[in-house]
Amino acid sequence: MTFILYNALISLFLILYSPIHIISLIMGSKYRESTLPRLGFQSYPKADKSKKTYLIHSVSVGETQVAGTLASEFKAEDLNCRIFVSTVTETGQAVASKLKDVDGHFYLPYDLWPLTNKIFKRIQPDAVIIVENDLWLNYLHAAKVRDIPCYQVNAKLSASSLRSYKKFAKFGQLLFEPMHHFFVQSKTFRERFEEMGIAKDKLTVSGNIKLDSNPPFLSESELSDFKNSLGLQGKSLNHCLIYGSTHAGEEELALETHNKLKKNSPELQTIIVPRHPERFDKVCAMLEKSGAKFSRASQIRDNQATEDILVIDKMGALMKAYQIGTIGIVCGSFTGKVGSHNFLEPSFYKKPFVFGPHTYSQPGFYQLCKQANAGLQCTMEELSEELDKLLRDPQKQLEIGESGYKIISAAKGAVHHTVEVIIKELEG
Repeated sequence: MTFILYNALISLFLILYSPIHIISLIMGSKYRESTLPRLGFQSYPKADKSKKTYLIHSVSVGETQVAGTLASEFKAEDLNCRIFVSTVTETGQAVASKLKDVDGHFYLPYDLWPLTNKIFKRIQPDAVIIVENDLWLNYLHAAKVRDIPCYQVNAKLSASSLRSYKKFAKFGQLLFEPMHHFFVQSKTFRERFEEMGIAKDKLTVSGNIKLDSNPPFLSESELSDFKNSLGLQGKSLNHCLIYGSTHAGEEELALETHNKLKKNSPELQTIIVPRHPERFDKVCAMLEKSGAKFSRASQIRDNQATEDILVIDKMGALMKAYQIGTIGIVCGSFTGKVGSHNFLEPSFYKKPFVFGPHTYSQPGFYQLCKQANAGLQCTMEELSEELDKLLRDPQKQLEIGESGYKIISAAKGAVHHTVEVIIKELEG
């Protein structure tokens, strides 16, 4: 009965939502690339039972980067294995297309039985790995009816999600039933899964494997080339602020903060990296309307100097940008609609980082930062004052950078352990 009701609701939602989706396609570029593939109009890799095949599902950028880290570890254990990655978002696909140890990628179709069943009929994977929380009933049970084990890695369960699952207990039981093992981020999340009725022997606290990844580390010559490509040659960048993964309203905050800080820091360089590519033009239009002098990375030519405000309108540049910055401001945390991103990304490079008051999307990272006294949290109103003090205090910058890096170092080995357990279980 639950399956029938679920599929009826999914079908009804898609029918009712389709006019809104069509309007979105007409009005902007978002979803244009992903709409038809998610309706099943895409090809899937052929099965090859002579090789172990892993199907890893992620949602967007952060989870897909984790998928890449997992893929590299699986390949290190078995060079001949095949790994395919599915994503939901177009930005996730862009990241997946650049993962060196992935054999193919595609969009996860909408959760209708004929669409999800087609994936497993075609690929016939040996295991399904879900990164974090994008669980879909038909998808998981299409794997289950073929006796394909499913694993949830980097799993987390918020207090509100726990309440919802308890409220709809039958649905929660069905959703988690196909899962063979859960690799959770913390003891708190393990306890919540236990409250859901998940057996203790199915739960492993692996830590947050986003922190056990291999982000790009640029050499001196690569850093120089990157700076030159942004028109930053000749600039000291001693006072360089990187606003990473900005959302609506946060670019205005960056502009306001820049204008305030510029009085005390005449060499200030502000670099804005919007989260979503479909907003690049909107961000630049806002800056132009404000009268601010700014440069757009995609329009910088050879030997052209950039303005003191730079918008990086290119995908895959954020982690490079953190390496040339003085302080990273992790955005998504200054808007209640998002609830932040990974606070600790600047910490891979021992860079100090600042984040806002909205952290509900990243409870694990928030807990780690609080326990280690890492990062600097402030409100929108406090941001300019806190950054002014931090820019004047190189010692404080070093302390915050080191605190974050210690968290990164402590997470090393999480990916290896996760992959090791999955492989051992598959070997029986």
